[in-house]
Amino acid sequence: MIHELTIHRARLRSGGGVGCPRRSIYVASMQTISARKMRDRMSAVLDGISRGEGYTITVHAQPMAELRPIVNRRRPFIPISEVLALLDRQDPDLTLAADMDWITSRF
Repeated sequence: MIHELTIHRARLRSGGGVGCPRRSIYVASMQTISARKMRDRMSAVLDGISRGEGYTITVHAQPMAELRPIVNRRRPFIPISEVLALLDRQDPDLTLAADMDWITSRF
């Protein structure tokens, strides 16, 4: 089940005021979990978060907070295939060999 969450992100406008543009993200599922159960199953909850799941945390059956993945999270690494593709698109530095010779001759 996919739910749409609308989140707000504050940003400064040129006039110095603070605006809150709306932005939508899709979360694979939004489950309700008690604070006690979340504490007991934190590893499983974090695994769910990494898969895009979100949680509404309750205390005494009252919703208290939402826990969901961070939007626009940076990738922990870049695959080697992407690195090689980036390097293939770069023009060679024609003066690098001369610069390296100059640097090594100084030491």
